[in-house]
Amino acid sequence: MAKKLGTIKSISGSAEVIAVDKSGNQRVLKVGDSLYEGESVKTTSADSKVVIATNNGKELSMIGEDTLSLDPKATAGDSQVAALQKALLNGANLGDLEETAAGGNSGGRGDGMSLGETRFEHGGHYSNISASTSAINSLGGFGFASPETGVRGGLDNGGTGGGTGFYIDTTAPVVTINSINPVDTNEKADGNPDKGIVKGHSDEPNAPVVVTKDGKTIGTGTTDDKGNFEVTTDPIKPGDKVTVEVTDKAGNTGKGDGTAGNTVYTDTTPPTVEDVKVTPVDTNEKADGNPDKGIVKGHSDEPNAPVVVTKDGKTIGTGTTDDKGNFEVTTDPIKPGDKVTVEVTDKAGNTGKGDGTAGNTVYTDTTPPTVDVETATPVDVNNPADGKADKGIVTGKSDEPNALVVITDKDGNEIGRGTTDGNGGFTIETKPFNPGDPITATVTDKAGNKGSDTENASNLTHPNDHTAPSEPTITFVEDINPKDGKLNKAEN
Repeated sequence: MAKKLGTIKSISGSAEVIAVDKSGNQRVLKVGDSLYEGESVKTTSADSKVVIATNNGKELSMIGEDTLSLDPKATAGDSQVAALQKALLNGANLGDLEETAAGGNSGGRGDGMSLGETRFEHGGHYSNISASTSAINSLGGFGFASPETGVRGGLDNGGTGGGTGFYIDTTAPVVTINSINPVDTNEKADGNPDKGIVKGHSDEPNAPVVVTKDGKTIGTGTTDDKGNFEVTTDPIKPGDKVTVEVTDKAGNTGKGDGTAGNTVYTDTTPPTVEDVKVTPVDTNEKADGNPDKGIVKGHSDEPNAPVVVTKDGKTIGTGTTDDKGNFEVTTDPIKPGDKVTVEVTDKAGNTGKGDGTAGNTVYTDTTPPTVDVETATPVDVNNPADGKADKGIVTGKSDEPNALVVITDKDGNEIGRGTTDGNGGFTIETKPFNPGDPITATVTDKAGNKGSDTENASNLTHPNDHTAPSEPTITFVEDINPKDGKLNKAEN
C-alpha cells in the first residue's frame, strides 16, 4: 500500500480535481480524500483552487489549471527552489520567470522541480503554487497579493509570513547492515583480504550509499528500487568497524554501523598432498618391538597450513607444513601395514588428502646386546669314534631374550643359528669345527643392534663311543739263533 501523504482539505472552482497513480489509473477527488505517494494531482480549470493538508499539518495550495506530482522526499533546498524564492522576494511574476527560476523548460512542460512535498509537473510559465512565507526563507515584511489579484505564484494567504508553508522532509533513512565480509580474491588464497563487500537495506530506494572506515570513504554505491544495497569496498579485515551512510533526496543521511566478519575466499582448489611416508617407531631404551609412536612425512603445495593425520577415521596426529610445504607429524602408535590419511587445509578452507601405508618399525635403541660364549665343543658322533668331528655344540648367554643367535667359524662363515630363550641363554648345534678353532656367537636385538663373543673350540668329544679297546696280544718267536734265551733282531 502506498504511503499516505496528505488529504484534500478544500476544492473550489468549476472543474474536477483528479488523482492519477503511477499506473495511469484516475480517480476524481473530493474533500476528505487521501493522497498517496506516487500520485499526481491535476486541476482542469483556470478558476480551480485546491488546498491540500499534508501529514505534518501544513497546507499546500494549487491555483488554476496545474499538475502536482506527490514526492515525499523532494526538498525545498533545491537550487531551483532557491532561485524561485529569490525571484518571488523581488516581486517577479511566476509566469515571467526564466526556467532556471521557475523550473521546467521556458514556455513548455518540463520535468518539474522539487518543492517540499510536491514536484512541478509543468514548466515555470504554467505552474501556480501558493504557499505562506514560512516556506520561503524569512520574508519579513514583504507582502504578496492573493491569487485572486492575478499575481500568479504569490502567497495563498497574502500578506506577511507566518502562515502554512512547504513541507520539508527531515527524517533520515533507516539503514540496516546485513553483512560485512572481507574477501580474499586470490586464485590461491593467502589470507589477506583484497576487498570488502557490505550488504544491507534501507527504506530509501535508489539512494546514494557511502561506506566509511575510520572516517575515510572506502566504497560507494546505490540502493536498488527496493532499498537493498551491496557495495564493494577497499580491503577490510575481520573485526574492522565500518559505517554505512544512505542519503535521501531531501539531503537527510541515515547511518548504520557494523563489524567485519570472517574473511570469505574465492579459492576453491584443494591443496595437493604427496610423498606420504609412514613409519612406526619403538622408542624404548631397550627395544621391545612394539611401536610407541608414528612418524608421518610428506609434502604439500600449501605452506604453513594445518595437517591432520587420521587412521580409520580417527585423528592420530596434527601438525603444520613449513614454508616450503613439507611436513613431519608425530602420531599415536601405528603398526607396520597400517593405512593412514593425511589432510592439509588451505586458508580458504579447502582440504587436500593423501594416503600412505606404514612401513617397518624403526628403533631408537642403539645399544648392542651383551654375549658370552661359554663352550664351543666339536663332537664325534661315530661309534666307534673315528676321531673326526661330525658337528659342534655352542652354548652361552645374552642379556637379550628371545633374540636371534648366529654362529660363525674361524673364516666368518655361518655354521649355525638359533634363538636365546626367555632368560637369554642359548645352546646351538652347528656344522663341524675342529678343536682350537675360534667360534663366534652374534646376538641381534629387536632394534637390529648386534653383540658378539668368540671362544676357541675345546677338545673333540665322543659321546656315542663307550666301548674300550681290546687288550693287546704279544707273540714271541722261537729263540733259535742262537738259542741263548734271548731274542735278537734277527729272530724277531
